[in-house]
Amino acid sequence: MAAANISSLPSWLPTNAALVHFSNCTLASQFYAQSQGSGDLLVHQTTDLFYDGLSDFWAANNITQPRPAQVISFLVDSESLDQPLVLGFVKQLFTFVENECRADYCKILPWQGNADLNGRGMLVSYFVQAILVTFYMIVLGLGRLKTSSRMFKNWPKYERVLVAVQESTKSFLDASMLFCIVVLVASLYIFARALDDQNVLITTYAQFSSTLVSLFTLFPTLVLHSCASNHLRRGGFRQCVWLFIGCLTIVVMALFLNGMSVSAAVVGIRLYKASKTHDQAALDKESAVLNQAADSERQNRWEVDCVDPNIVYTFLDVIVLVMCLITVFTVIYLAFVKNVFRIPFFGLKGYPRLNKFRKIWWCVSASLAFVGMWASLGAFVYYRINFNKLAGATNKDNEWSFGQVLALSTWVPVVVELLFIGNKGAIVALTGQMSDKYQVVHAPVVEHVDTDMSLTSHGDDGEKGKYEPVVM
Repeated sequence: MAAANISSLPSWLPTNAALVHFSNCTLASQFYAQSQGSGDLLVHQTTDLFYDGLSDFWAANNITQPRPAQVISFLVDSESLDQPLVLGFVKQLFTFVENECRADYCKILPWQGNADLNGRGMLVSYFVQAILVTFYMIVLGLGRLKTSSRMFKNWPKYERVLVAVQESTKSFLDASMLFCIVVLVASLYIFARALDDQNVLITTYAQFSSTLVSLFTLFPTLVLHSCASNHLRRGGFRQCVWLFIGCLTIVVMALFLNGMSVSAAVVGIRLYKASKTHDQAALDKESAVLNQAADSERQNRWEVDCVDPNIVYTFLDVIVLVMCLITVFTVIYLAFVKNVFRIPFFGLKGYPRLNKFRKIWWCVSASLAFVGMWASLGAFVYYRINFNKLAGATNKDNEWSFGQVLALSTWVPVVVELLFIGNKGAIVALTGQMSDKYQVVHAPVVEHVDTDMSLTSHGDDGEKGKYEPVVM
């Protein structure tokens, strides 16, 4: 550390900045955070820092502490600020904050999180959906297995629950599809902001978490569709909805892969590596990206300074892994089950193993989607906790908002219909959903065909149920 010109310094200052030792993390963090923001530093903050950093030096050398007016007079002198001692003083301060006060510093920065998709209400909504889907999967799965049907044949309560679940699945599946589409569109909006304005640098937390949540919402929807595919109507319409969801998912995945290299934390990691390797060209390049980005609320600065690089990289690996699994799953479904690529071998109906695979596809797809649902939700919660643990009072992820309450209310009609059908029975409950011109009657016993998960479709919607007008 360069020594200062002794004759130009007050007697109460050391000649070397290495003699400065800070101990108050709150003061140091506030000063550092302020310097990263507007740059308008308060005089009393700087004065308090001088007393904190030099108190040990004064005590060790039996020097009388200067009056606050003397310290202020020294600070407002423009020539004093050019002293090597003052520059070393600031460097010592920044090193102290980075090494010992990172938690205090990060809590001071006004990081807001991503409450629209990661808020407490949204987290509750994701868990409510996952728990309901787990219950529906168990009941519908047992209902499709012949062995379990014989086992529970003489248990009226199970039959009543099975009917209630089967007849409310349509509403649950429709709500899940709508929820999935809404989350995908919300994620697209986050990426669209960066495409529309090149000065907008997407926060890593918003980019990564919105992508993972978008992929998560696919799994519960797929579980329901797989388990109930032999009872569902409007197969063509649902396939169109799935095609729309697939297109949205592809766009989200493409935008994520295209923009992940310019998210705030990733830029910060490259900036840190450049500073350690003394790569000035890379340092200038990454600094320019941050300086050009609109960051008046210092969201990017928080991620650059506070996010653990290991968390970022593992978060990225998890998202890419989920994307790969969804891609492989889709290819298997389209090639082996639906044979959309018109491969002659896969079109042979008489091939026993292929036919057996298609018959159990609903179970395979439901099981894989079930594991994917809980695994992706668990990963989301893990990374949400790791990002939030250094956040301060401005973090909105732990707040409830009106939009989050609306999202949670998506599942209320599903629960109400499930309980109503279970209490009143399917005929009474389903008749209540129509006008008084129609009523629900039992359909003749028909062989259920898995129209959504098989190679070809047979029959029409009328074979699976019947509505008759009321004779007045």
